[in-house]
Amino acid sequence: MLTRSDRIDLFGDEDLEAGGLADRARMVESSEQKLKRGTDRIQESIRVANETESIGAGILETLSGQRQTMLRARDNLGEMDEDMTRSRGILSTMSRRVTMHRLIIYATLALFVTALLMMILFKAFRT
Repeated sequence: MLTRSDRIDLFGDEDLEAGGLADRARMVESSEQKLKRGTDRIQESIRVANETESIGAGILETLSGQRQTMLRARDNLGEMDEDMTRSRGILSTMSRRVTMHRLIIYATLALFVTALLMMILFKAFRT
């Protein structure tokens, strides 16, 4: 047990009964205020964390939708590339056929002109 002199050494020379209680009351009140401020800060931090989580969830949802859109666009682009390749092949075949038909027409025309000239020459030398 502490004697009065020990208490004076520890707490200083003051009225231990009245001053000590007042100091304790102030310390308790100060501690309660600090605790309340700390609790308020924690609650504010929780609110900010919840708000941030909500915003993050919204962003993730938006990004997911954009990802789906980009995947569909990529798939459509692949299909269009296949269609373009097929169309290029069809156009190439059509171009070769047009060229072949022109050659046939020119050859036929040349034959007709040759046949006509031969008939004219044949009649000219026959008479």
